[in-house]
Amino acid sequence: MVLDGDAPTKDVQKRHTYRIIRTGSFFEKSKVTLNKWLYAIYLWSQESKVNTVVKQVDIGEKTVIQMYQYLRDVCSTKLLNTPIELGGPGVVVQIDESLFNHKSKYNRRGRPKKELWVFGLADTSFKPAITYMELVEKRDAATLLPIIEKAVKPGTIIYSDQWKAYCNIQTELKLQHATVNHSVNFVDPETGVHTLRLNISSK
Repeated sequence: MVLDGDAPTKDVQKRHTYRIIRTGSFFEKSKVTLNKWLYAIYLWSQESKVNTVVKQVDIGEKTVIQMYQYLRDVCSTKLLNTPIELGGPGVVVQIDESLFNHKSKYNRRGRPKKELWVFGLADTSFKPAITYMELVEKRDAATLLPIIEKAVKPGTIIYSDQWKAYCNIQTELKLQHATVNHSVNFVDPETGVHTLRLNISSK
């Protein structure tokens, strides 16, 4: 509509832009259809076996294995780049370390098993407890205390055994610290301190 005294104006055409969902995503170079990808991701999130995906989604076994590996890599990268935040004011985080003896399936007779130390932390405010575990080469304070500092929030209460590496948790990390003597009890009969929520099984 043009009013008296107004100059006529040109119609402005609306411009619509479209973007293919594959563009710029990890779907872009895949020959698998988007529908099959989404179905496979759902089954993977349900911890379905590879052969289940092969049958239900109608994808080759080799392709499914590659998809599973890619999804694991994506999640691993996200976890490694996301700050760990366990505990908080008044929350108990249990810590412990355990030795795993790894033996190769085709281990030659007489070859020693590879020893792997795993250090774990469990936030007991969740049921089941949320845990964080990390492979460590040493169990000394220089190795374990920085992991604790990285993983727990200020004000957290730490429960541990009486391993010497934990002696300075209270002074160096400014965290409350209570211990249980595992050579005597798994649960301290007086304080109730234990690390049973951290279920690390040695193999």
